[in-house]
Amino acid sequence: MTSTKYLIRNIAIVLFSITLLSACDPSVYGPSSPRSNPTTATVSAAEYARSGNHAAAGRAYRKLADQSTGVQRDKYLLESAHQWFALQRYSTAQDDLARIKTLLDSDSQVRKILLQTRVLLELDQAPQALTSINTLNPLDSVNIARPYYLLKGQTLFELGEVVDGTKQFLARERFLRNQQELDLNRQTLWFELNDKYIRGFSINTEEETALVAGWVELTEKINNSSSPRAQKMALKQWREDYPSHPAYQIALDNLYTDANTYIAGVISPLGNIKSVGVLLPLSGRLARAGEIIKQGVDSANRRRLIPLNISFHDTELGALNAYQEALSYQVDAVIGPLSKSNILDIAGRIGTTPTLALNRVDDALGISGLLQFGLAPEDEAALAAQFALSQGFIQALTLTSQNEWGQRNLDAFSQSFEAGGGVIVEQATYSTRDNDHSVAITGLLNVDESKQRYQQVRNLLGTEVEYEARRRLDVDFIFLAAQANQARLIRPQLKFHYASRIPVFTTSHSYNADPVKNKDIDTLQMPASEWLINPIQRDALLADELGLSEDQVPNSQQLQLFSLGFDALNYLDHLTADPQLPFTGLSGELSIDEYGIIHRNLPLAVIRNGQIELKSPRLYDFITEPQDTLTRQIESD
Repeated sequence: MTSTKYLIRNIAIVLFSITLLSACDPSVYGPSSPRSNPTTATVSAAEYARSGNHAAAGRAYRKLADQSTGVQRDKYLLESAHQWFALQRYSTAQDDLARIKTLLDSDSQVRKILLQTRVLLELDQAPQALTSINTLNPLDSVNIARPYYLLKGQTLFELGEVVDGTKQFLARERFLRNQQELDLNRQTLWFELNDKYIRGFSINTEEETALVAGWVELTEKINNSSSPRAQKMALKQWREDYPSHPAYQIALDNLYTDANTYIAGVISPLGNIKSVGVLLPLSGRLARAGEIIKQGVDSANRRRLIPLNISFHDTELGALNAYQEALSYQVDAVIGPLSKSNILDIAGRIGTTPTLALNRVDDALGISGLLQFGLAPEDEAALAAQFALSQGFIQALTLTSQNEWGQRNLDAFSQSFEAGGGVIVEQATYSTRDNDHSVAITGLLNVDESKQRYQQVRNLLGTEVEYEARRRLDVDFIFLAAQANQARLIRPQLKFHYASRIPVFTTSHSYNADPVKNKDIDTLQMPASEWLINPIQRDALLADELGLSEDQVPNSQQLQLFSLGFDALNYLDHLTADPQLPFTGLSGELSIDEYGIIHRNLPLAVIRNGQIELKSPRLYDFITEPQDTLTRQIESD
């Protein structure tokens, strides 16, 4: 889905928090009568909260709780939990909620249950969230009904109950106060339906009202459409059955007129394409990569109602020769070449025939007729920064390789992270020729300074003293740029040096399918395509074509290169219509900028028990996929 939908979801969370905070107990937030004489500390905590300094407010309320007893103590804990929630520190909020032991007054108890439900949802504990929200009765109060139906709807969506979740959002509408709240409720419902849509799901419309059936049916039609043009046709057909349904305007806004779904570039539609020349290394050291990409192109072409005329030309015999040979076939467009050096070989010769290169070369930006679609690590690093920021992390350490590839990752990450308000506390690099990275890691974590202080004290006293090495505590996460073999060395070494609890974000280059070896990189978070995470779920027919099965570990390199070829042909066709609309392919959601660079937007994955799993949906319109020895050769050439 587009970034707008995730923004809507975040706005809903903020509005939820504001609603709860607006109902705060006056004895906590300040005086309500002359008899109320709050301490200076209470006033300070409230001022911190009102000014948006949630970290300071959380600490202040927790301190007040530690100094209080009974109901007052637990009210302070409730306020502290709200502040941690606002910072997206959900586990910390849960800890404070768990410390509440007394029976609060009715208003405070409602606020606790609502917050507890929200926290459980954010921690992916939907069954527990449903149990929590069901302890409330929405008929007790309008102020309970609004957050109740929102949270119960979202909880049911998390549990896969699409129809029942939809009903909760629709029930909520009669308690909303104005058109703005109504619009936001419908936008949030649209997001939930599309985010939780299960392919193949269908609804028995005879058993549901037209209002419920219309929402779910539209989601089904949109998600089963293979292109923006098909989506438009599906929306038109759906409207014939539901002429006055409120979902129509929401779909129209999100699919076609939302500014965030358009690219502010000047790429024009390519026009009609019937024949394509594909430039690939079909012999030599990159032949294996070329053959897999060729397989992806052929597979995409077989799926077309009217297949294109495609010819393949071997760049191992010279990229310029292959390019000129393709033009002699009177092609309407060119796909390739693959290596950077080959792209530069033909860059100055590109004429009026559109050329979709399969790599990214900064020196070839802005060349008329040249579009670039590659496996660039910069997009992944930038997206990793955005995912970290979305989790409330603002202080980072970076650990990158001492080469040009590592520097590119670092530059992209830093630019994206700092633009979002993040701070890089310290940077370190490591040599890819070494297996032991202790020097870089201990320096980054300040463990070496801890050891130096111990030695100074020991020398001063002239005797042994009790000592335990400690790492720094002023960071939220580590950004790691590493290929799979290095990541499997570095992650255990980070744990050994007392950093096991620091989240580590990386790029999908750190992943190469191997459930046994990948246990060394458990908990790493990285952008990755749904096709890489679960190819059978993403496209069962293609997975079968590649001979994949549930009990077989897919070859991540093969999946990556296959998606590159498959998407290249499909996206080329997409560019003939409306380049400004994003396109969802195997390799992610694709969009193009004014320089002809095609970016990929991917969800966030996490490694658990050696397996890659989906963790969070996509954020923005650009980014990624994993790499291996073969694709490293492609990137460096």
